[in-house]
Amino acid sequence: MSDVSNLADHASQMDDRWLAMALLIIGLVASFLLWKWMVKDREATATRLTEVTDRHITVTEKLSEVVATNTAVLNEVRKKL
Repeated sequence: MSDVSNLADHASQMDDRWLAMALLIIGLVASFLLWKWMVKDREATATRLTEVTDRHITVTEKLSEVVATNTAVLNEVRKKL
């Protein structure tokens, strides 16, 4: 009877070991996938930020041209008055 009990204890310990190993492997794979997703998301965010910055620079340049043109026109109007 004790042999059957020992076998059952041994089998239950083995199942726990395999379960622990499986959980460790699943955790490592999940952590790797999460890390990979975060890197990809960060790269996408950096790309969007670069695009927004480039558009901001372009709009700022156009705005400075408009201000320069308006200043020149206002100076001409001022001279005529």
